[in-house]
Amino acid sequence: MKKLVLGSLALVCTISLTSSALAASSSKISTSQTITNKSIYEKKLIELQEKKAEYKKQVDSKVSKDNITIQGKLGYLVKLALEVIEAAIKYGGDEVAHILKWLDADTAKVFKENSSKIAKAVGKVADKLDELEEVTQSYIKKELYKALTAAGISGTYALPIADAIARTVTFLLT
Repeated sequence: MKKLVLGSLALVCTISLTSSALAASSSKISTSQTITNKSIYEKKLIELQEKKAEYKKQVDSKVSKDNITIQGKLGYLVKLALEVIEAAIKYGGDEVAHILKWLDADTAKVFKENSSKIAKAVGKVADKLDELEEVTQSYIKKELYKALTAAGISGTYALPIADAIARTVTFLLT
């Protein structure tokens, strides 16, 4: 009887250790995937911050020399901001919370349910921008609205989502 109990105990210990090891290795896979996805987002955000600082220095020196007023944002900065937002929607980031704060409950629900479509639409708008062209918030909103409706999101929801994303772009660049 004692041998049977010991044999059963060894089997239970082996199964427990094996399942713990499998859980740990599966945890490592999803953790490393999350780290990779998060690093894509963080890389885009750092790139935006660096380019924004460079642009600000250029604008400040030009404004002080020529007394010029800048109306829009340079396309490459807007493009980077849209890429940050796209990565935030795909992989998670603070910008999503900034977008959601502008939306009512129904529109936020549509945003969450269609996040992959929205991320693709944001990416298409970013790809379309001319990097040397000045871009305004209303232009970004108009282009996002077109891309969102083309992706199958109802105009009722596409307009406030486009507006919230355009506001977030402006927020990121100020």
